Amino acid sequence: MNGLNVKPFERIYSSSLFLRRAQLYGEINMGDVSYLEALFGHFSDQKASSRRKAVTISVFTGGGSLDASLALYDLIREYRQCFPVNVLAVGPCMSGGVIVMQAATKRLSYPNARFMVHELAYMGGGSLTAQENEAKEAGRLHKIVRGVLLERSKIDLDKLRKRNGQIDHYYNSDAAMSLGLIDSIVSPNGGKRGSRHYERF
Repeated sequence: MNGLNVKPFERIYSSSLFLRRAQLYGEINMGDVSYLEALFGHFSDQKASSRRKAVTISVFTGGGSLDASLALYDLIREYRQCFPVNVLAVGPCMSGGVIVMQAATKRLSYPNARFMVHELAYMGGGSLTAQENEAKEAGRLHKIVRGVLLERSKIDLDKLRKRNGQIDHYYNSDAAMSLGLIDSIVSPNGGKRGSRHYERF
């Protein structure tokens, strides 16, 4: 990358630091954990008056690594003790993205964002012992994810499976709010749609 292209990215990064914003776009992976941990460390190292200001993470993801999603969930919950950490769905917030969102101080969504939850996919292979071990681990992780969703929402993965089978479950922002997946629907102009008020963000 030449010098002409570097400066705009530097300005964008500096602006993000100043505005206390972060982005979680694309497939969730361990690089996102490293990025947000470094960012949170920077924010927590600021003087007290700045340190208490909220940090907002914009999310646009189809999901990704469960390990990375749970690591981000734990990371946000840890730093939430230092300053508010809000998560804003600006588009699709699928699978692991929903897990990450549940850790936020405020769970926010733009009106046209959409959400998807599903139970873990188990792909057994290898020896019988290996398959048994993998199935046991998948069951353990399923309980963790189910607990994350039930802590703040009305979504129970076990009940969804019994009622609808092993399928992906999609929700628009209104449905996500009624089910407790998010706290507020926000709009850049603070306007209204129908009878529901949209917060100014």
